Amino acid sequence: MKRLIVFVLVLCGLVFSEIPDFLNQPSKRELFAKARDLLKVSLEKGDLAKAGEALEYLQANVGNGAPLQYFEEYLVLTELNRYDEAISAYAHIRRLQLDPDYKVDMERRLEANDALNTYLFRNLSPFNKDKIDSLYQRALQSEASKENKDLYGVLLYSEQGLKYRVDWGLTYSNVILEDTTCAAEFIKRARDFIYSYPLSEHSAYLKSVVLPAVQERLDDLHEFERNPWSYKYYTGGLAVFAGKWTGFVNGLVTNYLDTEMGTSFILEAEIQISRISLDGYMGFGMVSRPKGKFIDVVRSGYWEGDQSEEDVFYGLSLGYTFYESRFAKITPFIGFGLMEYTLFDWDNFPQWNLGVNVDSHLWMSRPERKYQASWGIVLRLKYMIQFGELSEKGSNWWSGSDFPKTRAGSINHLFAFELGLFTW
Repeated sequence: MKRLIVFVLVLCGLVFSEIPDFLNQPSKRELFAKARDLLKVSLEKGDLAKAGEALEYLQANVGNGAPLQYFEEYLVLTELNRYDEAISAYAHIRRLQLDPDYKVDMERRLEANDALNTYLFRNLSPFNKDKIDSLYQRALQSEASKENKDLYGVLLYSEQGLKYRVDWGLTYSNVILEDTTCAAEFIKRARDFIYSYPLSEHSAYLKSVVLPAVQERLDDLHEFERNPWSYKYYTGGLAVFAGKWTGFVNGLVTNYLDTEMGTSFILEAEIQISRISLDGYMGFGMVSRPKGKFIDVVRSGYWEGDQSEEDVFYGLSLGYTFYESRFAKITPFIGFGLMEYTLFDWDNFPQWNLGVNVDSHLWMSRPERKYQASWGIVLRLKYMIQFGELSEKGSNWWSGSDFPKTRAGSINHLFAFELGLFTW
């Protein structure tokens, strides 16, 4: 019994003597964290040999879960002054964003928001032209090849000069130039790089994809600075107009009616989409009185000898903007409306109309950015010709009178002067 107890005690001693070593064995996560701490401390002390060893350890264990983002790797390589490797890594990152045909399987890498990450990004905010110039100058002092140095300059300025939705691809409509100075510098450097290294894999996508989109957008922004309203031409808007008009009447109707201008008024509301506009209008101003034998016929109906009420017209017209610029717009139109003659107790007579609107922009608010609405005051000169007729079909009163059944064609000419408010 004593021997059994001694054996158990010895066995337990052996087992428990092994447990501390097992418990003290560091996990992979701890090893990776220590490697990142060593990398950070070595870079701070300028011990590039130890920093290089720590980097190589992390690179070798990325597949095992070692946290090392692609951009961190590039930054570490620049700290180690291994610029050929650094620029190659950076070019890989940028090409994934700039070249829609560049398809590679990206290794999934973990990230760590630790002291190393903070240290590597310490001098990158704010990322502006001064920072780009500083990074590029450091690369120029390295032993990297001239081609890599030139490529680095191109890609650095592309990062600050333009942004876009990655999932939409790099197209003109998707490019946003955040810094036009950097965008212009990018274009210059990219053209020089393409000319100097036509066989480079980077020259192909820079020439066919990136440069055309950025150049078109930059030209567009320069045009906006020169004339911020130019992109609004033929796009449409909303407007209301009010004004005075004058005119005259001819046609067979003048055998039966005398006309003269009264207190005229015209009101319009317009909506335009692209070049097509829909215009609703109404107005009054022409006074019609019976003439010759027609006086007695009308007197037996509703007309009083001293009546001077003004006829009313209204309708719709469809226009097409033929020309538009900063100061003027020309829109021919065709439409349909009704004329209400007070002489015939406000009976409606249909009219076809056609004409032209000539608008002059007297004042417009200056948009601060593209696609921002602009408000303004516009002067409209309008000519409209209205074709209609007086007939028994148009008037219940006429059909019941003793006047011979006939049709009298009417051609009304209208010249209007209007002021309007519009949003463009």
